[in-house]
Amino acid sequence: MTNPTPTEPEVSTNSPAASARHSLSPAAWGALSAIAVAVIGGLVTVATTVIPLRQDQPKSPPPEKATLTTDAIAGKWTGIATADNGDRYTLSVAILPDCEVGDRCGTIAVAEVPCYGEISLYGVAENTFEFNVDQFDHRSSASCSPGAGEHFHLLPDGRLAYQADWGVEGILAAAR
Repeated sequence: MTNPTPTEPEVSTNSPAASARHSLSPAAWGALSAIAVAVIGGLVTVATTVIPLRQDQPKSPPPEKATLTTDAIAGKWTGIATADNGDRYTLSVAILPDCEVGDRCGTIAVAEVPCYGEISLYGVAENTFEFNVDQFDHRSSASCSPGAGEHFHLLPDGRLAYQADWGVEGILAAAR
């Protein structure tokens, strides 16, 4: 027998490593084969039934961004508004439905000043609708000032709360 070189270790067929490789009985190899076939079959079943079902299901469209309109407060409203100094004003508002930010939405009238103008939806925040007033007609006083700052929100009892940036507030009821 020749001495093995350092790069070629001597392997005996009687070594523990060689006997471990051959220690499984044919029945054990059969059982391992059956388990491997079952696992592969299960993976194929999942891949061909569950995954395609998820892909074939109709996808719901992405939610549309809600467009805020004046629908909740549309109508004709009238009432008394009181200024910080105690002055009282009769206020009438007509708000069109389906009006969006930037659209002309109706009219507002304060008889005591007098101011008769058109309103445009300026913005909506936390169910409060802010309107811009402009386009005052010939009945209006020179003291009428255009701009935003007319705020309305619907109350639980169906009335309309009003607050103006110029220090006036009141409660309006649906006009008959």
